[in-house]
Amino acid sequence: MKVCICERTTIYQLIHICFEQLNIKPYVAEVGVLRGENASKLLYELKPSFMWLIDKWEKMNSNNLHPFSDYPFYIQNIEVYKEYFGGPLNEQETFDNLLNETKQKFIEFQNVKIIREDSIKSIDILKNDLQKINKKYLDFVYIDANHQYDYVLRDLMYWHKILSDNGLIQLNDCCFSDAGAKQNLGVLYAVTEFTKRTDFFPVILTNTDWSDIVLAKRNSIISQKIHDIINMSNIPYVEVPHQLLPSMKIVNGSQRSNISFLL
Repeated sequence: MKVCICERTTIYQLIHICFEQLNIKPYVAEVGVLRGENASKLLYELKPSFMWLIDKWEKMNSNNLHPFSDYPFYIQNIEVYKEYFGGPLNEQETFDNLLNETKQKFIEFQNVKIIREDSIKSIDILKNDLQKINKKYLDFVYIDANHQYDYVLRDLMYWHKILSDNGLIQLNDCCFSDAGAKQNLGVLYAVTEFTKRTDFFPVILTNTDWSDIVLAKRNSIISQKIHDIINMSNIPYVEVPHQLLPSMKIVNGSQRSNISFLL
């Protein structure tokens, strides 16, 4: 696993090179879209044949952060994040506005389809669309929906089944940090469990305070391509055994945040 000092967009550029070298014009999905900012970057950098944008755009409550009747003292109230979402999270209007903002970003793109549905229920819609163009599999999925452990694991377990042999999964917020703990992030723990249950393993982890991670199938051609391209690039990285991933945490220094694997 290469721990890279770079931003998410650089990873997209690297993946695009991999797909180009394998003569793949990818079919892409993003699960969890919000206002479409990351989807715009995926469209620009990956240059997909087609892209599906999936989100419920549905009002939220405390259950999106925890299963308890009252907030535990160590988890922040969800309304702390209302400025990020552009309004109160318990009002549907906030999410209708986010959906409309997303629609405006992609109104001119015929190769983008917006699906307002649950992440799992949307898979059948996507499969039907793929069947119409004589395809069975996606090449890339970005998972950024509910960040609780059970939801992330469920998304991984379902979505990896419709990926090609050289398909990739990317997730963000795959970290443990003080700020992440306040949001009860379960991404790191779900990814760890997922890699034990399947033949996927982490190939890239970004050294940022809200780390992105890229997963590929073991012994796949694209996993080797990723390693080769990074080796030939100017991206700074440190290679560590992927088995260390569960020990990963963010350490906040005076100049920047860094990933640590110290036990």
